[in-house]
Amino acid sequence: MSVQQAEDMIKEAEKKAQGSKGLFSFLGGGPSYDEAADLYKNAANQFKLAKDWNRAAETLVLAGEMMGKYGSASDEAHYYEEAGNAFRRAERIKDAITWTNEGWIKLAFGDSR
Repeated sequence: MSVQQAEDMIKEAEKKAQGSKGLFSFLGGGPSYDEAADLYKNAANQFKLAKDWNRAAETLVLAGEMMGKYGSASDEAHYYEEAGNAFRRAERIKDAITWTNEGWIKLAFGDSR
């Protein structure tokens, strides 16, 4: 896989997060946040292989947001912690601290804060 394939996965994830539009959207065409999160995760893994830590981190944040919308605080926390690690590798220390802390808070308190 390549960075271009990661970009394609991001576009597909955005479509999944939007859901179907049009005449048949009422037939189960709502957003599929869990599928979008998987696509974002796979794209982030491709960015990691390419050593593009900035894009990997930003994509992991998107995966976390999707899991938050899906209702899985533990998966959301996991992606935020992974994003924090990728931001650290990108030497974006402030972002690394922010997202690592966000992951810990989500893990400790879920959505109740």
